[in-house]
Amino acid sequence: MKKYLLIYLAAAIIFLAHYAFSGQAIYGDGIDYWVYLPSIYFDHDIDFENQYKHIFSPANNNKYSSESAPDILKTRYTSIGKTDNPHPPGTAIFWFPAFLLADIASIILGLARNGYAHVYQILAGLWSILLIVFALRLNELLVFKFTKDGKISFLTTIALFFTTPLLYYGSYDVLNSHFASFFLSSLFWYLLLIRPIELKSLLLLGSVVGLATLVRLQDALLIVSASVYLYLKYKNPVLKILTLSLTGLLLILPLACLWMYLYGIPLPETYTAFGRGEWLKFGSLFHPTYGFFFRTPFLLVSLIGIKIFIPKERKVFWVFFTLFILQFLLITFQGGWDAPSYGGRMYISTLTFFAVLIAYTLNWIKQKWNFKIAVVVVIFFVILNIISITSFVLFEKEVNSGRKRGLEEQTQQKLEQLLKRQ
Repeated sequence: MKKYLLIYLAAAIIFLAHYAFSGQAIYGDGIDYWVYLPSIYFDHDIDFENQYKHIFSPANNNKYSSESAPDILKTRYTSIGKTDNPHPPGTAIFWFPAFLLADIASIILGLARNGYAHVYQILAGLWSILLIVFALRLNELLVFKFTKDGKISFLTTIALFFTTPLLYYGSYDVLNSHFASFFLSSLFWYLLLIRPIELKSLLLLGSVVGLATLVRLQDALLIVSASVYLYLKYKNPVLKILTLSLTGLLLILPLACLWMYLYGIPLPETYTAFGRGEWLKFGSLFHPTYGFFFRTPFLLVSLIGIKIFIPKERKVFWVFFTLFILQFLLITFQGGWDAPSYGGRMYISTLTFFAVLIAYTLNWIKQKWNFKIAVVVVIFFVILNIISITSFVLFEKEVNSGRKRGLEEQTQQKLEQLLKRQ
């Protein structure tokens, strides 16, 4: 487990270094995911007005009596007058243990007990990284099932973290939904493909699908993957599919209650409300700033593994591939792929598919040449990804102001102050 400790430490150092420089880790969509915690924990309600009036800045976050704006920031009021939160509460559920620990620490140490201070954000970030590392281990176990090669399996894990958008969202921009989406999707595939399909595992699978939907609505598509797999594997899969589906639905019901409170109806059109309604556009894959394949090209290279995957595990391949195509269509239609994000963030829950493709590709390189060449290939794309992330962070990232300036506003302002002093 020392190898995973090193991955964790590397990610934690990046996170803490960014935090030390910027002074906070909550911004952008992360605000929407975060406000559930102080609203429910401190205010004991789901009226987010107080939270959206909070001014997110390093100084204000750590005041014992933080300042508030005269009106809500970032969001809007719904048609029935509630303060809108367009994102579901699943990510906050995963942050709650760290949030609770941070609050206890605040009481003991006499720190600002408001839900926004350094201790809350830092502990939540470190906890998020821990879940990502655990998910990497699940991917290693799953890849080993296909390759039966320990070296290739671990090298695949290294490649999965360091050559994909996971490096950015697992170290630099941690306080967002991506860690939970990756964790749950990895757990889903582990349970589906490695664990025996029994009543207990079906209930767990259904729970994972339900939680994944509460994190990101698009991950409800995992139910399709599970249903297709069970249909292909068993002669009479109906009862198994029903058990899984009903369990997932049960966990999603609180979301309908939340929507009823916010919008007055249990099934509002929130996810694609601002989309372009386009189906067959490839910007989410090949856009020079936000494209999944363009920004992290090792994922494109990993498609070499398809020629090995299909003959070995044809049914499993099509289950994976079906999910990827459905995700592509939904992501394109929804239109959120071109938000200020790195490397196709909305495809995070498909990374286990690419883990298998990467493993087969690296195994092919090993057999054609040798293992050292496979290592060199991974190192090359790790360096390329680090350069790409650095360029994105410093020069390309757009922020809520809509200006292309790189970094977040707080970090940009601090950098400008440091440069002026010199």
